[in-house]
Amino acid sequence: MTSTSILVRVQARGGKFLGPDIGYSYVTVRNVASGRLLAQSVAAGDSGQLGTTLVPNVSTGVVLSSPTTPNWLAPTSGTPSPTAGFLATFDLDAPALIEISAAGTPNGIPNQHTTSVRMWIWPGAQLTTEPGLVLELPGLNVQILTPNPAQPPPVSSTSIAVTAWVTMMCGCKIIDGGAWPTGEFDVNAYLIAPGGTIASSCVMAIQTNDGKQVASVFTGSLPYPATSGEYQLIVGAVQPATSNAGGSALVLTL
Repeated sequence: MTSTSILVRVQARGGKFLGPDIGYSYVTVRNVASGRLLAQSVAAGDSGQLGTTLVPNVSTGVVLSSPTTPNWLAPTSGTPSPTAGFLATFDLDAPALIEISAAGTPNGIPNQHTTSVRMWIWPGAQLTTEPGLVLELPGLNVQILTPNPAQPPPVSSTSIAVTAWVTMMCGCKIIDGGAWPTGEFDVNAYLIAPGGTIASSCVMAIQTNDGKQVASVFTGSLPYPATSGEYQLIVGAVQPATSNAGGSALVLTL
């Protein structure tokens, strides 16, 4: 057996690295042929530094896709770099096809967004040159804040107020004047009837208090259904410029 190492970092598509703002990422390394687990851990470190120019050892996935806006770059100094990542170290006795996968873990809970790559690795390989192997995680982080399934709107209601938290997969907030303005995102709420059809829908907009936007909080109002039953509430968000999308769902008894 020979010790082998791969430095793995997970970067949100169009955003930063998955760090403390989102609860990091969970990285797993497996031998494809045998299925044997070689290494796994929650990444550790910060989310990267903001820059506007291309410098050595950066993650180019975002830098090249959005040249007119600020880009999140991997720091070029530090041993190791403080940018969130996982140094996977394991033993190999022969060349093997390895699968490296990562999941987003907002608040420490996997949100079903994953990414993976397969590559041949040989015993003793040291793939640790900065910025390491950067896995891009597409999608948007969406969490429904209200209504609460345990306290659904009363039957006398004429509408259902919906509030959702929407961020980049790295946890970066959406707000005008920031790197991710609200105009880049389409957020909608849907009420799905027991038969699977859309009972109602609405466009959600960024919440404002006293004329000021509340970063990443979107609100909307759905018409209350005429028929009682068990409905599914879905909030979906799309960022067309990066082909990012995300959603969240819960069940309401109305």
